[in-house]
Amino acid sequence: MSEEYAGKMAAAPFDRSDADFIMRTSDGVEFRVHRLILSMASSVFEGMFSIPKPSALLSDPNIPDISIPEDSETIDLYLRICYPLIDPEVPTLLLLRKVVTAGFKYDAPMVVHAMKRELRQPRFMDKDPLHVFVIACLWEWEEEAKVAAENVALAGIMVGLFPELLDEISAGAYYRLQKLGRTRRRSKNKASEPRHSVNFNGILPLCRRLPLREPPVRNAIPFTPQYPFTSIDGADVILRTTDSVDFFVHRTIINFASPTFFDTLVQERTMSEERDQDVEHRAVHLVSEDSDVLDVLLRMCYPVEHPHIASAEVYLDVAFAAHRYQFRKVEQTLLKSWSEYSKGAPLRFYFAAVQCGWQAEAKACALQLVTTLSPGDMDNAYVPEMEAASSVPYRHLISYAQACRKAAKTDFQLSDLPGRRCPFPSNCHIRYPTTVSTSTPPFWLSSHLNAVKIDLATKSSTDILTSHIKLATILLTTMSDGTSCSETMMSPIESPACSALAQAPTTVASPSPLRCTRDSKVEWIIDLLQKYAAAVDKAVLEVELEMVV
Repeated sequence: MSEEYAGKMAAAPFDRSDADFIMRTSDGVEFRVHRLILSMASSVFEGMFSIPKPSALLSDPNIPDISIPEDSETIDLYLRICYPLIDPEVPTLLLLRKVVTAGFKYDAPMVVHAMKRELRQPRFMDKDPLHVFVIACLWEWEEEAKVAAENVALAGIMVGLFPELLDEISAGAYYRLQKLGRTRRRSKNKASEPRHSVNFNGILPLCRRLPLREPPVRNAIPFTPQYPFTSIDGADVILRTTDSVDFFVHRTIINFASPTFFDTLVQERTMSEERDQDVEHRAVHLVSEDSDVLDVLLRMCYPVEHPHIASAEVYLDVAFAAHRYQFRKVEQTLLKSWSEYSKGAPLRFYFAAVQCGWQAEAKACALQLVTTLSPGDMDNAYVPEMEAASSVPYRHLISYAQACRKAAKTDFQLSDLPGRRCPFPSNCHIRYPTTVSTSTPPFWLSSHLNAVKIDLATKSSTDILTSHIKLATILLTTMSDGTSCSETMMSPIESPACSALAQAPTTVASPSPLRCTRDSKVEWIIDLLQKYAAAVDKAVLEVELEMVV
């Protein structure tokens, strides 16, 4: 308690002499209150006051007191709502949040409902709708969230400019807020003031909450543990799964795999309380995994053949369990096959990697998303795991995608292209130089490379350069001007590389080694595309993915 606030009395009416209880706040302010009112407003205080007072304190003349972590500003507003007084105006959303938190903590519905009404007021809803949306999502107030989200979208607020404010909401809520913003359309009426509207179809509810993983439904046939997890194998501990399957394990092996494993579990029964003769003299511990997952997890700890993991769902469950229980070798083994399972669901695996702090795996998933999805597809990509994840890694993914697209369409110097074997090399080198800048390419390439940059801005994949048949066909058609310089099919203006032939003696034949063949042109354009693809690959790979610390 600071000396500045030590013993300071709260303002009226919380300074009355007829009070029978004192609440002392974190900043040292004493609120003299009445237990009857606190008990009626809060079930927490009601339970506290119902506990009989120790006999040693019955003769204590002092008023009982309690120290609470809330500050005086929060408790003053909290109490004024509980007492039969005029509700004061809430000056800031920050204070409103603190009072709501206290209301939920002390189970005071009257306080919570009062703050909910305040949140709807125009001074908050119209002036700071983004902050209202965050608060509404935190407490799952759907109606308030809907009005606030609509105000944010209609005002055209760039939500990405307020990162710290949005850190507290889920990735799912952030995704839906952004999706609603993209539905903003100008009304067709011809009123003097422009009007806009938004479309909530497919977006509601805004505040949905889902567990990180739904309880799995795997096999209809009951699971039966096999060697080495049967009762006859000398095990000294039993692990009981969520589907009530018992695994008989060896404490020594488990302790080697994870020294902290048993510290994280709940022991269900002592050996004397067990009903089954098979479990006599063995402690029973409960695990939060089902039998399919625990079987894989344990087999990867034991000196037996590792099982094949049948699905991405089981793989993720085993990976989460290995990370949670600190089975480091299992975690290491699983990550070696990460790409095998993640390629079919990169967004889902991205959030899993972020949750467990696997940076390389998170970046691999992010890179796959960036190189396979257009910006529109990326905006619409959704997985249920986003409801349990913070918006922070989702926003990092969006920023990463934007940075990759920017890196992919930057200007590159492509050097060491094949030289030309032509009787007029100075002119050929104008058309087919050994170094090309993608910002100032030869004039005949300019429009095509600009088209490539546009494509790279939508999908940062080198497939655009190495597998784009249409692009290759256009380039080859454009650069093809006959089998040799002497057989040009283009005008001198279109083909400066061979224009000097117009002044060349017609009686002089070009020897075969000096002919500007179509093969050499194809070699040049293929090398150009390959070097461009390599430059894009390198630039994209150098983009860093920010991870949550």
